[in-house]
Amino acid sequence: MKIVIRAGAGKQSGGAARKAAMHRIVGRWLYFKTDQPEICEMPSIRRTTSAARCCALFRLAALLLLFGFAASSLAQTPVTLQLKWRHGFQFAGYYAAEAQGYYRDAGLSVRFEEAHPGLDVVGQVVSGKAEFGVGSNGLLIARKKGRPVVALAVIFQHSPLVYIARRQSAVQSIHDLVGKRVMIEPGAEELLAYLRMERIPVDRLHRVEHSFSPQDLIDGKVDVISAYSSNESFYLDAARLEYAVFTPRSAGIDFYGDNRPLAAHCRNLCRDRHAAAGLRFQPFFVLTGPERPA
Repeated sequence: MKIVIRAGAGKQSGGAARKAAMHRIVGRWLYFKTDQPEICEMPSIRRTTSAARCCALFRLAALLLLFGFAASSLAQTPVTLQLKWRHGFQFAGYYAAEAQGYYRDAGLSVRFEEAHPGLDVVGQVVSGKAEFGVGSNGLLIARKKGRPVVALAVIFQHSPLVYIARRQSAVQSIHDLVGKRVMIEPGAEELLAYLRMERIPVDRLHRVEHSFSPQDLIDGKVDVISAYSSNESFYLDAARLEYAVFTPRSAGIDFYGDNRPLAAHCRNLCRDRHAAAGLRFQPFFVLTGPERPA
């Protein structure tokens, strides 16, 4: 390989000699780094300055970009999602959305607040203790009474609220609840509407305060309980208890389940971001489990 160095013609001055010496040094270095003959020149001061300036601008742009990402990750809007019950599978979509970073991507830092028996989810939202909630169809009644709430979204196409009764005969019907010990949870308006649709006066039931324990039905302490068809039936099956299920859908009462109330005064706060992030994982979780959907 031959390296050709361009140098000025004729006798060289001291400055030109130094420049020629520098060219020779660079030429030797290129000799070991280059596989093909090249004509090499020393970069001009103008080109060197321009390259340095471009490099500095590139570094500045990269720093600004990183700063922007850091700022966006830190600027998370804190919100509280008030659940309607203790942590459980019915809220799995929310947990998955949090674990997969969907809320973070939407600029939200979500805190999940457990409920306890008798908690008024709508009251928590209206009072500002929670920005969002997971409620029941009682939201319709709350809205009619003037409470400033709106339904942001619904999770279940059909309400899972049903009556579960200890099986007593093969022809058992909803009318057999008359005179029985029945536990009906607060906020179960569609179950009360079911009784009215079937012309069963509530005062003809022996109402018992709900313990929220299917064990009371297993042990025979009560005859009927209001329950989620997706939850309590699991425990009854495990206990090998024979039972009958009565759903309001059989009487044409078909509400959504687990709606998400939002206070009307803060509906523009981050409604769209929360809805999009929370619902993004819901259709996949039950089908695929905790793995991230493709």
